[in-house]
Amino acid sequence: MAKAEYLHCVGRARERYNVKLSGAVYDELCLMAPSGRVIRQEQRQRIVQVWSALRDKTFYVTWDEERECVTTLLPPEQFKGK
Repeated sequence: MAKAEYLHCVGRARERYNVKLSGAVYDELCLMAPSGRVIRQEQRQRIVQVWSALRDKTFYVTWDEERECVTTLLPPEQFKGK
């Protein structure tokens, strides 16, 4: 687990999804993100829609291909209708 990225995502999950993001859920997001539905691709980063079985919730995340981890969780309202 990438500690700095995980800690950042914990704050964003609380702020944007009103959930407590455990290490297990973060690890699940990191495993699922490479095969998630790509919404936008930018150089080495992808914005991906990922469903978490552990949380029974859809998250919108930024996946960093170089670091191979989720770097942030994006506001779900930004993707309504996409």
